[in-house]
Amino acid sequence: MGSLTTLLSKSQNRVAIANNCNLPTNYNSGANWVQNCWTKHHSGGSGYVAIEATFINGVISTNSEQNAYYDFVLRAGILVNGQFTQFLFDGQIETTVSKNWGMAVGKANVYIPPNTDFYITNRRVAADNGAAGTYNIITTTAGTNIRQDGIISGTDTSKDYTLGVGVAYGAKAGTPVVNGSGVITSIPMDPANKGTGYSAGVNLALWYGPAGSNQPGSLYAGSGVGGYGNVGGGQVTSITITSGGTGHSQSTPPQAFIGGTGTANTGFGTTTATYGPSLISGIPRRRTPSVLLLGDSITAGYGSVDTIGDLNGSYGLYEQALVNRGVSVHKMAVSGESSAGFMATKTQQLNYMDAQIQRGMRPTHVVIGLGVNDFLTNNNSDVISYTQGNINNIANLWRARGAKIILTTITPANTTSSGSNKFTTIAEQSPALVSGSTLNFQAGGRVEQYNSAMLSGAIPNDGIIDISSYCRSTTTTSAWRIDAYGGATAFCANDGIHPSVPAGIPYLVANMAIPTIN
Repeated sequence: MGSLTTLLSKSQNRVAIANNCNLPTNYNSGANWVQNCWTKHHSGGSGYVAIEATFINGVISTNSEQNAYYDFVLRAGILVNGQFTQFLFDGQIETTVSKNWGMAVGKANVYIPPNTDFYITNRRVAADNGAAGTYNIITTTAGTNIRQDGIISGTDTSKDYTLGVGVAYGAKAGTPVVNGSGVITSIPMDPANKGTGYSAGVNLALWYGPAGSNQPGSLYAGSGVGGYGNVGGGQVTSITITSGGTGHSQSTPPQAFIGGTGTANTGFGTTTATYGPSLISGIPRRRTPSVLLLGDSITAGYGSVDTIGDLNGSYGLYEQALVNRGVSVHKMAVSGESSAGFMATKTQQLNYMDAQIQRGMRPTHVVIGLGVNDFLTNNNSDVISYTQGNINNIANLWRARGAKIILTTITPANTTSSGSNKFTTIAEQSPALVSGSTLNFQAGGRVEQYNSAMLSGAIPNDGIIDISSYCRSTTTTSAWRIDAYGGATAFCANDGIHPSVPAGIPYLVANMAIPTIN
């Protein structure tokens, strides 16, 4: 691939456009042999040209890099302001992505304006062409999924957004009826959008409607609705609700769509699939700092508003805070990741980023949000120096790639005496037990010692995000704070490890100090 000096000299200020892109964290190995997926994204504050979408055939999960089982054949397209364009892979509309971390980069000659919603579609078919076995669909984003059997908000079959797969078209549900308890009691069929070509029952999917009914950005999202469509004569004739869910709004009920498994016998996949490119990049019309987020579940976006992303497609508290400051964000972050795990299984991730550097996308800064899982799994007396050593080694990897390094401190970890949320009081919080001991997370314990050392420059850096100081109680340093929202809403999620959706995340996004990135 060439030396790092050669790679960096080729940089053309390519940046991540869609801030909710993420390297894969899961994969599908089911028996269906074709999958069509839509993902919704929102561009950053610049206009972008020379659009590229990267698809990879491998997966990162907790402290590991997993290989794929099969090659898959890929087509992909992009919808911007109603204009659909297929990605070209070396000039072709279709390419094969080989197993074991194969990569394909599609190009589209389109312009994405600033602060604009756009959609990526892709069709993946396992190379075994439907023979018995499994296949991998493994690049994923966390963006909102909006589709109606391959059609976005329309029933015009001449617009082949499905990229050549003969799925059924156009079925759409009506407005759900929500009772006073926030439960959906029925969903009428939209008489003008019954669809064509259906051969079996299809699943029901709720789109994310206005605030209060599961829209991205809603602090109290409705959830749990399930059901299916009944088919007759190739059309959806009615809708059966199997679960009404909770937390929905009578005044702003969610929108409902139908589609999914069994549609036109294609093995269409599920209505909740959000598999998309691992990176959508472009050349910005104005200079834009580019940040790579490397880390664990807090970095990846655990609990981000409604677990799907905010109204701008941002996912996670660090990402939202950075995007609010006009920064482009790309991520390699996964729940459970530790600094030790990354150092043990970093090969494919570094190869992936080196390939992006070669294509002109060099992160100006790397935020390393790792460490909490090291302290949650390691109670040895050398855990502080061991974690510091890992973080320093990771920082050096990215310095060698031309990036400045921003580090983070570590948040508290606690349990309570009850399964219900008791994090609104200090008295109910107890430091997490790690191998039968509280030495890591108790007041003055190893985590606090580690944080103090980091803030004192134990690891060379170009800035620190001291998330810990915004999360900890001012009176009991091992506990989560209870004052930010007057104690009425817990700052910490009920697991004792992550900032909460209604209180912690919005407070941190709005108030947490971020080093200058330019």
